[in-house]
Amino acid sequence: MPLLARSANLGLILLVMGMIAGCAPDRAYRSAALDPAVNGADWPTCAQCRGDASLEHRTYVTKDRVKGDYLLGFVEFDDQGWYHDIRQKQLLLSRLKAMDADQGEKFLIIVYAHGWKHNARADDPDVSEFQKLLERIDVMEGARAAAGAGSPEIKRRKIVGVYMGWRGNSISLPLLQEATFWTRKNAAERVGSAGAKDLLPELKNFKRVSNKDRGNDDLGGPNETQLIVVGHSFGGYLVYTALHSQILERATRLRIDGEEAYYGIAQSFGDFVLLVNPAFEGSIYEPIHNFAVNRCYSPKQRPVMMIVTSEGDWATGIAFPIGRLYTFTQSAPQDGERETVLKAVGHLNRYRTHHLRIQRTENDQPVSEPKTVIPTNEKRAEAMADAATAEMNRQTGGAISKTSVYYGNAYLEPARPLRANYPYLVATAEKAVIRDHNDIFNENFIDFIVRFMTAEVVSPKKNEPPDEPSDYPGCARFLSSAPPVK
Repeated sequence: MPLLARSANLGLILLVMGMIAGCAPDRAYRSAALDPAVNGADWPTCAQCRGDASLEHRTYVTKDRVKGDYLLGFVEFDDQGWYHDIRQKQLLLSRLKAMDADQGEKFLIIVYAHGWKHNARADDPDVSEFQKLLERIDVMEGARAAAGAGSPEIKRRKIVGVYMGWRGNSISLPLLQEATFWTRKNAAERVGSAGAKDLLPELKNFKRVSNKDRGNDDLGGPNETQLIVVGHSFGGYLVYTALHSQILERATRLRIDGEEAYYGIAQSFGDFVLLVNPAFEGSIYEPIHNFAVNRCYSPKQRPVMMIVTSEGDWATGIAFPIGRLYTFTQSAPQDGERETVLKAVGHLNRYRTHHLRIQRTENDQPVSEPKTVIPTNEKRAEAMADAATAEMNRQTGGAISKTSVYYGNAYLEPARPLRANYPYLVATAEKAVIRDHNDIFNENFIDFIVRFMTAEVVSPKKNEPPDEPSDYPGCARFLSSAPPVK
């Protein structure tokens, strides 16, 4: 055998051996059997946990000496989307039901599906960052309750984190990890099509029971149990795979008033869905987009879903379309269709609704301290004028003008004219907000998300169900088409 052929064969053998040696096992990293939970005050805190329990009662103390605690559950899935150990889910739900029944607790439940190259190991960076996020949200909830002290209507809720673990890291060798793009995308899809479609509805059902929701699937109020689902990277694809049909169905629900049929408030799954740097093609977002732009929304409409993608996200901006080059073998005859098949949803102008930016100083530097006011009188005047325009459009069903909405240092600037109260947000974040694909737990973005959720989801002003049609003259009703927003 020629030397070149023998060398090639040897290289291939070494590559295969390296991949086998570096293969991360398809197993659970959290054991339901190690759960320390007993009843009531005897349940130990995280200081006594070993780092491999599927249910933890974690405590913390901030640098400002604020003390708090929260519940953190792990539910893991194998490569086919099955539960590694269904007792993880059962343990979490039984604990929540017991706290609801025995103590009358209400909960703010945050579900997080991690992305590519991560799992549920105790030393995984996403695990520790998710814990910090839960601490931040618990502090927020404490401040909200303290601000309403003395009012029986304001109650502090228990923060519950649910970490959805899957085999996002199938090979531990850094260089070989890049070759797992296709297999990990497929694995995320299987989890989203299987186990996640069981776990997420179970959590939603618990929310309904906790809130004594008798069948309307209502959004939770600020003192009720609420459910927020977050996904990153292929975890965003996992979440979208599990929920997109239900989100679309909730957008299309009709209210019947005699002979008249019109669209009611578009509801989220749970209370809100957030996808950060999600790694899925725009073409599978098209059905929601098509319907969303062809109806109108009540002033009481709350956000349904937000997709945020960093302009510096090379993984979804460059690597993702390279990984999708095989789709050129498929037909895509419609105008713009090829691009939506090739590119990730957050990189398509077709779907973009907003830019997520940071307030800047006169020297064009990001401001260092969060501010909740518009920085200049001129911008404030512009905002007031736009607010008046938006109010007029609520009455006519037209498009709103470009009104930026501020959340601390960050603000959402519309990328195009939108219908009033449009609830399906697709935002491109500048690098000062999210630097790249994995920079999702930085202070600027977390501050924005906590403030956004506080204002729009956790303590919304838009809480009551509508008493009037959510569409206005000139907007689509059932079996009609809305005029385009220009």
